[in-house]
Amino acid sequence: MSLNLPVTLSVIASTIAAVFAMLWWISCREKHRLNQLIQDQHSAIETITRQTPLEDKLNGICHLIEHQVSGALCTVMLADIPLENLSAEAAPSFPAEFRQALRALPIEDNSAACGTAAYRRQPVIVPDMRQDDRFSPYTDLITQYNLVACWSFPIIAANDDLLGTFAIYFHDQRIPSQRQFRLIERTRHIVSLVLENHHQRILREHNEQHFRSLFTHNPDAVFTLDLEGKFIQFNQAGTELVHYSEAEILGQHYEKLVSPEDIERTRRHFEGAMSGEPQRYEIKVFQRSGDMLDIDITNMPIVVDGKVTGIHGVAKDRTEQRRTEARLKLLERGVEASANGITIADASLPGFPLIYVNPAFEHITGYARDEILGRSCSLLQGAATGESAKRRIRRRLSEFREVHTSILNYRKDGSTFWNDLYIAPVRNNRQEVTHFVGVQNDISARVKQEEVLAFQASHDSLTGLPNRVYLEAHLADICRHALGKGHSIYVMFIDLDGFKPVNDSLGHYFGDQILEQTAHRLADAVPADATLTRFGGDEFVALVPAPGDNHHLNRVAETMLAQFVQPFCHDGVEVTLSAAIGIAVSNEKLANAMVLIQQADMAMYQAKRLGGNTWHWFNDGLNKHALHEVSLRQQIHEALNLKQFQLFYQPMFGNDLDIIGVEALIRWKHPTRGYISPAEYIPVAERTGQIIPISEWVMEEAATMVAGLTEIGVPTISINLSPLQFHRHRLVERITSLLDGYQIQAGKLCVEITENVFLDDPQEAIKQLRELQNLGVLVAIDDFGTGFSSLSYMRDMPVDRIKIDRTFINGITASQRDAAITRGTLSMAHELGMDVVAEGVETEEQFNLLKSFGCTSYQGFWYSRPLSWDDLQNFTRSRNSGARLKV
Repeated sequence: MSLNLPVTLSVIASTIAAVFAMLWWISCREKHRLNQLIQDQHSAIETITRQTPLEDKLNGICHLIEHQVSGALCTVMLADIPLENLSAEAAPSFPAEFRQALRALPIEDNSAACGTAAYRRQPVIVPDMRQDDRFSPYTDLITQYNLVACWSFPIIAANDDLLGTFAIYFHDQRIPSQRQFRLIERTRHIVSLVLENHHQRILREHNEQHFRSLFTHNPDAVFTLDLEGKFIQFNQAGTELVHYSEAEILGQHYEKLVSPEDIERTRRHFEGAMSGEPQRYEIKVFQRSGDMLDIDITNMPIVVDGKVTGIHGVAKDRTEQRRTEARLKLLERGVEASANGITIADASLPGFPLIYVNPAFEHITGYARDEILGRSCSLLQGAATGESAKRRIRRRLSEFREVHTSILNYRKDGSTFWNDLYIAPVRNNRQEVTHFVGVQNDISARVKQEEVLAFQASHDSLTGLPNRVYLEAHLADICRHALGKGHSIYVMFIDLDGFKPVNDSLGHYFGDQILEQTAHRLADAVPADATLTRFGGDEFVALVPAPGDNHHLNRVAETMLAQFVQPFCHDGVEVTLSAAIGIAVSNEKLANAMVLIQQADMAMYQAKRLGGNTWHWFNDGLNKHALHEVSLRQQIHEALNLKQFQLFYQPMFGNDLDIIGVEALIRWKHPTRGYISPAEYIPVAERTGQIIPISEWVMEEAATMVAGLTEIGVPTISINLSPLQFHRHRLVERITSLLDGYQIQAGKLCVEITENVFLDDPQEAIKQLRELQNLGVLVAIDDFGTGFSSLSYMRDMPVDRIKIDRTFINGITASQRDAAITRGTLSMAHELGMDVVAEGVETEEQFNLLKSFGCTSYQGFWYSRPLSWDDLQNFTRSRNSGARLKV
């Protein structure tokens, strides 16, 4: 044993030396590590305290851990405000793509390490992410960056709010030691402090910006006064309000802006604020221009350490408000004084109860204000109130839209009145309907008058039956109603046989009595549900809805004809008449219901051709004629649009064969048929009303030619007027416009009318003709001697010229009767101071004979046919040269 002692001691000594060496090395390493930790902490703290971006601060903390824990790769993720997701804010050892991949990581259990740590609010240590199912969504990312272990620690604020997570990644499997765990825990607290500090700094900046904005961007004038009452702050809104610059205001006393009468009161409020009491008052303030503003002032003491150091003020411009209030007061007085009933209803409550009514409403309805407020205006409705009007009001109000209607309302005493009602929505600043304003006007008197006028316009004044205007307006509805009940609609067109001779011989009064009795008889003959109208003159139309049974209508027609078996009697005079009836039927919807009238009219003419006192049904043969008329009507419309009409001019001449005027005659040059005879299309145009636009064109065209005619030596131009123009057209107004527009002198224009003008309303026709004469327009009766009133109205007719019809002129050389009538007409006209033109002069013998009778004006083919404008110019040149041109 003693022999080995030195060896043993040597070994022990060596071992002890090795242990001390190891301890020394460990001590040096720990010391170095500790020094490094202290240095890193100082560096991190220095970074944290500097005004550096948040990312730089967090990166410094991450570097601190990465220096202390070998192989560590640190990240800091921040939670969003709803605490739903995490996003990487700092990851200094990773590329930007890695941070981008860690965006919107859900904060929920089993959502990787960080999402789980944030959700559970406790550290999550994962030695190997590859073996943990919570990381399956991030397998590609883990593989790409060769990551294995992950330690994630939640970052919790002092108030226990979740701020984010602090995570460390490794390229190998690893769990933290106690020292590392404590180090990371301490670092986590540092991160929490950094984030809280960051949030507090942002909050301070926001607060500063908030208070700065309250001053700078306040739409109201904001200012600060010192203890002496001088301005030390004044925002832009204030300068814009008073029109002074900030430099001009600062240092000035507030009295510089205050109206003199408000200075003392303003001083009292200033002193009140200086004593620590907030003040609210209104004063008048001057602008730089001297204009006065109404300003609402709020003064608040500025208190620092319990002492008032100044006054803070807010000034609101109330000028427009005060003006508005003044206007509102004026409006209120106006509403109270209005003759119209005015109401205001609350649109937010069911039924829209009334919150205001003016005195006129009380007067109109009989309800006192206290009786109606809080109740709906529907209180005024009753049994006779129209359902359509009520539905329309309800619908429009439910849509918050305006409504204007006339409605039958009831007063408090039960009497009715017609209410012209206008309701409009009232919107607030958000365009929300808050109220309805209603304006009511009692129009009962007007409605009654309108009913009278409407009845007069739609009913025949003699018989009381609906007239043609009524028929045209309601025919389609009557047909639709009948067809809706499964009935056919029958139209019966009734025309009296031989009425015109009776009317001419016994006078219009007697004729009116016959028409009145006829209306009564026909009304007794038609079924109860039929509509009987006076179509015009001695024509009546009955609309009969009935099941599809033609025999039934035959019996109705027989009953009608039987009404004429008994003679008509008046003042002891008896007259026997008969009638012709045309019948048309439809059992399907019509595009144009007036076609039925036309069909029945054609059937009636066929009945007349059969001798009268019978009826006739419309048939296919007549239908062809009707189709032709329909086609012709369309072609007339196209002819007007395509300017296919032309004017020809037939000269009128005197005894010396000089031209004394021309008659404008319309000609239609059809593109395929050539010139169409006026006898074909003028009657159609008369029946369809197209004669109005045709006559309009003729008048306009003739007016344009007056100047040219004068230049070639033609003194007058005559145009033909349709009877319809006297009843549907503003004739006098139109001709006045032409005379003024083309500067046509008196005597240059002559209008020719037939005696049919006097059929419906002779007095109105005479009135219009007198007005035309007053304008300097000549009036001629065309086809004189063929009408029903040749002698009856001669005394009253405002006529300058009579044109004897060609039927008399044709026979004067062979018929003593025609010659006698012609001589008599000439004599009568001359006695009445009228000129006479003989129409249809076709031979020199006729001319010479008429000349011997005392005639001085002529028209006919012997002298000239109707000429185009170019031919007329040639004709006048030849006349001026002494030769007579035959065309």
